[in-house]
Amino acid sequence: MGKILSVDDLRIYFKMDTNIVKAVDGLSFDLDEGEILGVVGESGSGKSVTCLGLMDLNPQPPAYYPSGKIEFRGTNIMKATKEQLRKIRGNEISMIFQDPMSSLNPFLTVETQLCEVLIEHEGMSSDQARKKSIEMLAKVGIPSPDQRIKQYPHQFSGGMRQRVMIAMALLCRPKLLIADEPTTALDVTIQAQILELMRELNREYGTSIILITHDLGVVAGMSERALVMYAGKIVERASTKDLFEKPQHPYTHALLKSIPKLTDVKGKSLDPIPGLPPDLSNLPTGCSFHPRCSRAVEKCKESYPEVVTLDPTHKASCWEVNA
Repeated sequence: MGKILSVDDLRIYFKMDTNIVKAVDGLSFDLDEGEILGVVGESGSGKSVTCLGLMDLNPQPPAYYPSGKIEFRGTNIMKATKEQLRKIRGNEISMIFQDPMSSLNPFLTVETQLCEVLIEHEGMSSDQARKKSIEMLAKVGIPSPDQRIKQYPHQFSGGMRQRVMIAMALLCRPKLLIADEPTTALDVTIQAQILELMRELNREYGTSIILITHDLGVVAGMSERALVMYAGKIVERASTKDLFEKPQHPYTHALLKSIPKLTDVKGKSLDPIPGLPPDLSNLPTGCSFHPRCSRAVEKCKESYPEVVTLDPTHKASCWEVNA
């Protein structure tokens, strides 16, 4: 199975008034055709900026790319023309955006926004596009889709708008689906329905998926591999099974310890990660996690750790990890 996406030394910085915010700082990873890749980490770790960068959607300025290469099916996204990007976005790469409240145009009906995708990318007639859009709204759990499609975004709840966004992303059966917190604001029944719809897209059409989430349970149930991000860098990468069974980086340990488990004794307190994520415009020296790390030693404060290869699919960046 070949690679559908290859990211090499990607850096995405934001030039503010007096500071440079290093939102993504030297990211490299590959994605195979038909693979589901989980990306986890706290808010501010660079997950969403990375995925917006994959479609060249970060506003420039203030964003700029000091280095890096993003290759999607032989096309270098960072050097692609506007016409090439227009054909790729929505057709070959689709994204479920994190904020459904601001991702839909409030001045256009849901029908107009959904049908436009199919008319533009699939060459469908208005009637064909409307029929297909209604079918997709039904699939994502919108009741009475033939009536709701005529309405405006403000007539939908936050959860319903999220479903509309998901329907829009899936319309063209993309080769790559980027899902940024796709189950946010949805109840557990609809969450399960949406995740199954994504699995179905993956099984039937071989769609590759990058799944960004805070929910480690979703990663465990959906992805084959996972990347753990902290302060714009990947601190650990492994198969999902290895990540949960034998995590190596202290940050990964801390993430897993901070979530409740069914086996916990009733009334047991959660074990939160101390402190706050770092200011990306003023990162600490050495390993960015060392101010919050219980295993930190002097070396952690002096220089960023090298990547330790535990096995061909499991790597971590930590001075305290042994190969």
